Amino acid sequence: NGKTGKTAVSRASAGTDADTGVAKDGLASTIPNSVKGASDTITNRDDLAVVLLQLMQRFPEGVSLSLLKQSIQTHCGRSLNEATFGCIKLAEVFKLPPLQQIFPLEHVQSRNEIIVRPPRTGHIPQHIWQRFYLGR
Repeated sequence: NGKTGKTAVSRASAGTDADTGVAKDGLASTIPNSVKGASDTITNRDDLAVVLLQLMQRFPEGVSLSLLKQSIQTHCGRSLNEATFGCIKLAEVFKLPPLQQIFPLEHVQSRNEIIVRPPRTGHIPQHIWQRFYLGR
């Protein structure tokens, strides 16, 4: 059937509409509504703390600061921009409360790298735990 071959090619090249997240062929996207559009940008420190808790489940040893934005995008479907927090450098975001208390930064001199270490669970406020468990 020549029709199905043509349809498969058109679907493969169709992609998704950048504005709506809906596939151009009319099929629904596999990305949940909660991670589409404007809602995918991390807008406050509590939200970032929750996203980092989610990310740390995948990376129990921590995440390189240089790979953090990419990791958040890939594994959590969210985007992080330090300017949202009034910071010029991403490391500065981790000097803000409550992030400073929850997620320690470790400078690894031998690799000239900064690692965002796993959370100090005793420093996580109750409202962040609640958002973490409700958001799952």
